Amino acid sequence: MKNNKKNKRSFISFLIKYYIGFTLAVAILIVTIFFSYLLVEEGILKVPKVDSLIDQTALLKKGEYESIQASRLLGKTGYFEVLNEENKVIYSSNKDYENTYTKEALECIQDYYSLKNYASQESINREGKIRYLITEYDFTQQDFVYEESGFALLDETFQMLDCSLGWQYHISNQKEYNYLTGSGPYHFDVQKYEFTNHKNEKNILIIHTEKLSNAAYEKLTELSSFVIPVFLFFYLLLIAVFIIWLNCQVKKPLAILNAAMLDFADGRKNHAIEYHGPEEFVQICDSFNRMSCRLKASEAEKQRLDEGRQKMLADISHDLKTPITVIQGYAKALAEGMVAEDKKNKYLNTIYYKANGLTDLIHTFYDYSRLEHPDFTLEEEETNICEYCREYFAGRYEEIEIAGFIMEIVIPENKMICMIDPIQMRRVIENILANALKHNPPGTTLFFSVEERENKVSLTLGDNGCGIPEDIASTIFQPFIVGDESRNNKQGSGLGLAIAKKIVEAHKGTITLVQPTDKRMMTEFEIILPLKGSPLSEQVIKYCQSYQVNHYQAGVTNSASLVKR
Repeated sequence: MKNNKKNKRSFISFLIKYYIGFTLAVAILIVTIFFSYLLVEEGILKVPKVDSLIDQTALLKKGEYESIQASRLLGKTGYFEVLNEENKVIYSSNKDYENTYTKEALECIQDYYSLKNYASQESINREGKIRYLITEYDFTQQDFVYEESGFALLDETFQMLDCSLGWQYHISNQKEYNYLTGSGPYHFDVQKYEFTNHKNEKNILIIHTEKLSNAAYEKLTELSSFVIPVFLFFYLLLIAVFIIWLNCQVKKPLAILNAAMLDFADGRKNHAIEYHGPEEFVQICDSFNRMSCRLKASEAEKQRLDEGRQKMLADISHDLKTPITVIQGYAKALAEGMVAEDKKNKYLNTIYYKANGLTDLIHTFYDYSRLEHPDFTLEEEETNICEYCREYFAGRYEEIEIAGFIMEIVIPENKMICMIDPIQMRRVIENILANALKHNPPGTTLFFSVEERENKVSLTLGDNGCGIPEDIASTIFQPFIVGDESRNNKQGSGLGLAIAKKIVEAHKGTITLVQPTDKRMMTEFEIILPLKGSPLSEQVIKYCQSYQVNHYQAGVTNSASLVKR
């Protein structure tokens, strides 16, 4: 499976990236709706820009009042007036209004930067007389709210009846009352701002801004009630888009994986999943591909083992059938009196030898199956491999010599300690030696040597006999592998070397059929065992297993000599 490693990213970073994008989209939505609301609100309220008017300091000081665009700053109906030190109007941006101001009236007009606000309420008492209640509110900069700080109660002539604050205003008429509370029929809000002109004279700027109408209030209320539903609609729309998109991103690899699993279940196991995206999903797809490859390999191995098992059963049946057939035939002939008296002993001896061979064959099958069992364990003990081999060949030397074979043995005097099962290792050497004695003619020289090689010991067993045919050299350690007629005449079960291989591998060693290093030899087996304290590494084992020769030279080495201990 090929993946774009440059674009590889984790699903967490993938989610974070798009969640940040979603958050930014929501923030942009909020800002857009907010500023849209402000623009519409400004269009409805036509909020006067009093701050901008007051910021015209240079023009106010110079007395260049005509240069100030009152209609642009205060609205079409808004205007401003300038009063001198005698409270006389010296300039008005709207000539339609001719206002006069008393000292008391100016005191009731709120300063533009004042932090106080007044609310008024008219009522009639039990006696039917009008009462005016003025409530004062102070703006708290800490909490940014207006808090009630006191009140004043006036009668119908605006005389003070009760007051809870240090009152500095002297209201004597309706106009002054309206200036202070912003009430009455006058449709302007009035504020003042004091400044000093270029002649160092104190002037007062009176600012008249149009009050908000009921219609404007209704539109503003309608707009406010409309903003939240619009925001919720677009917010939910963004959430739906984000969820749908995220669902697609998650379902895409899962759908690919599900389709691959269904294909695999239906027997279509040849396509690998190709997916580019978040690292976690890529890893899942890669894991599925590895699992698929392993299952395919496992199925292939299972098929190979099944075929090997079937072949093994066929070979076992064949090996058992031949002696049983002979025993059955000879026994029947004897039972039916078809054998002459002088030949009965021959028939009985044949039955006996075939029964012994059959017993040996069954024992061999049993030994092989026991080695295959998971519970099979070695009884290892510290052994000097040189001394062990000397004792073994000393016990077999006379028997081999009587059989007409020559032994050439090279065993050093060094002490090489290995952890081995003496009984099982003896079986390994005997199986190889038995093959050499069985498949070679008398006069053949048998070679054996022990050599230490970099924390391991090498046992070499060879002969200068007939050699091993190339067609079975690569499979010599498989069960039931036997040579041709000239090599073995179908002798043996073909399990000897397979048993030897399993025993050696149980010792964490290797056994291989190698190209003879000595030109006198035609066949050479090499056993590698780890020395105690220096276990054979996996790399060495793999190297030794790969060092198996597929081609061998024909010929017989006639010169031989015996090296005694």
